Amino acid sequence: MKRELLLELMQISNLENRAYSLVKYLFSTRVDKAGNDYLGHLERVRDNFSDSFYRTIALLHDTVEDTELSFSDLQSLGYSDEYLEVLRLLTHSRNSSYHDYISQIICSKNKVAILVKIADMVDNLNEGRLSLLKNEVQERLKNKYTPEMIRLEEIKGEMNLC
Repeated sequence: MKRELLLELMQISNLENRAYSLVKYLFSTRVDKAGNDYLGHLERVRDNFSDSFYRTIALLHDTVEDTELSFSDLQSLGYSDEYLEVLRLLTHSRNSSYHDYISQIICSKNKVAILVKIADMVDNLNEGRLSLLKNEVQERLKNKYTPEMIRLEEIKGEMNLC
């Protein structure tokens, strides 16, 4: 991470606001599959939560997976092991299947990871967003996310998460 950016971000004392400034920088030119600003996805996932910790995790959930940012960078930005533990769970390794990735989140029984992943998938399965995509892409995404969403919702119910 550029030293200038790190210094600028460290001037922001609130970790949620720091996360928002970071993702605005990292995703400023990125678009989703429909060509919309990717930042909108992160904002919608964040907006499912009122707790600042959850909101921060929601904003950062795609940073390591989809950018050059590392967990070490996040630690340098002041995010503690508590944040990094959840973000590691939410980072899908290219070496594992999506099913195995979701299994890892479920087996962790980490409430934050489960609820943020559900909010992420709800946004990914949003009919308004999906309708902007070609039919074959819509079907592929539904087939990928729907069974895993069911698994996450089941564990959410078993753990009495809300």
